[in-house]
Amino acid sequence: MSKTQLLLVLALTAGTVSAQQRQWEYAGTHPEQPGIKLFLDRSDIQKTGHQARIWSLLQRGEAESSVGHTEIECQTGQARSLGWTTYAGKMGSGKVIGSSDKPGDWFYFGPGSLLEKLLLAACR
Repeated sequence: MSKTQLLLVLALTAGTVSAQQRQWEYAGTHPEQPGIKLFLDRSDIQKTGHQARIWSLLQRGEAESSVGHTEIECQTGQARSLGWTTYAGKMGSGKVIGSSDKPGDWFYFGPGSLLEKLLLAACR
């Protein structure tokens, strides 16, 4: 999976709850880039049949963070971004430096990846 796909999936559309108000729980560190950390909001997982939606935050070092809303097909292990916002600060704070509310294409992610942590959290 490309870095762009990872960022699209792990980043946020404007929602009714701001990024700073979410209940972020640490979920793991990128296996190849230890400065990238994943946080999940397990309190707002929405499940319908075999599909789930989950909010995540990707913290890249000290400088930048992206919050995303991801849809996961639990039976097939596919995911797609529903939207994302990138902030100039930590943990969804600071100036907005990029965003999209356009749903992305469906894709698969591999075992041991940060995205697998989304699947496991959302589809339990």
